[in-house]
Amino acid sequence: MITEYGSIKAGAKLDEKMQKELSGGLNIYALLLIIFGSIGTAAFLVLYIIAEYVFPTVDDFWFLMLLIIFAALLGGGIGLKILLNKNLKAVRGIDKSVYYEFFKSYFTVTETLNKEPVASAKIYNTQIVKRKETENYLFLFINATAVYPVDKSQLNVAELNTLKANFNLTASGETLNLAQDISAGGAAEEKPTDPFDEFK
Repeated sequence: MITEYGSIKAGAKLDEKMQKELSGGLNIYALLLIIFGSIGTAAFLVLYIIAEYVFPTVDDFWFLMLLIIFAALLGGGIGLKILLNKNLKAVRGIDKSVYYEFFKSYFTVTETLNKEPVASAKIYNTQIVKRKETENYLFLFINATAVYPVDKSQLNVAELNTLKANFNLTASGETLNLAQDISAGGAAEEKPTDPFDEFK
């Protein structure tokens, strides 16, 4: 939703649907590891047993090494799948949401739990290290584990295109001019300061 002073408000529920979409690629990766690990482990276990009986003098070092590699792939896939299921379970049945207000070079975020505000922050666009667009969300990462999801269904086409362009994602169509700051007249925003300047 565009506000009267030119910012865009949006949000997202931190629920199972969002978590599934965020980890969709990792789910596929985990399944591939499990499939290839299972097939490889079974195949080389059978080959190792056959080799022991048919060619008892053959050096079995490479059979064992390949068996260990495929077993590691299988174990990694199972471990990743368990972790992803744990993440889904963590958000199941919890009423948690995030609300954003986007400006030209930063956005504010407020997190709520059971509709009560529990945390808020101001994030500069320069802090975003990765962007990802899926069918229903824009995901903005500030590091490998901290991600801010934006529900695309809360935005019209122009608002969505504006956010995509603002975060260097491909956008086609109408965009809006985002305000520089919440202050009247779009005054330039305060730049972030380094709290450790005095030690430099």
